[in-house]
Amino acid sequence: MALFDCRNCRARAQYSQAFSSTWDLDGRPKFSAILQCANCSGFSFMDGFIDRSQNDVKVVFPPSRDEDPADYPEGVRRNYRDAVRSFDAGIAAGCVMMLRGALQAAMREQNAKGANLKQEIEDLASRHVIPRILSEWADAIRDGGNLVAHPEPGKQVEMKDAEELLALADSIFEYLYVVPADVARRRARLNPASASGGAAPGP
Repeated sequence: MALFDCRNCRARAQYSQAFSSTWDLDGRPKFSAILQCANCSGFSFMDGFIDRSQNDVKVVFPPSRDEDPADYPEGVRRNYRDAVRSFDAGIAAGCVMMLRGALQAAMREQNAKGANLKQEIEDLASRHVIPRILSEWADAIRDGGNLVAHPEPGKQVEMKDAEELLALADSIFEYLYVVPADVARRRARLNPASASGGAAPGP
């Protein structure tokens, strides 16, 4: 048995394991392992080089969702981080509520107008800050949060709902923050003088 942080449930748990070992082209001993978490029974795949430091050991699957995206504004990032942690812990309602909080923070960061989240979403769509399809996705996140805050008989938020809404939130925040930041970084790389405030070279 081995002790690792599980990417499926985030618990520090014991793992049963199945190892295979080989060597790379430089003759270094390398291993692969399939691990099963004793806490949630989820599987992880790990590989790396066998050495005392284990600095080259990494979990390959499941992939890790970045819970602190650097391009998100602080308010959005804080709520998104809690949503991801709730999802990883299997708390669907907590995930959806924090996604709603992240969405609200994003609307206000974008200077959306309105008396409530629904109106703020519509305002950004009407001003073409976000495409209409993203406004529909944002409304789905709003509806999910409302269902958690105001439960209805026979209805509840499931982990599948949380997974889908998390993916929708990723797309919305990618559009609002990550893509513009990527474009700015590319421009800075291609024209460093302009990015640093220096004069562009003459013809």
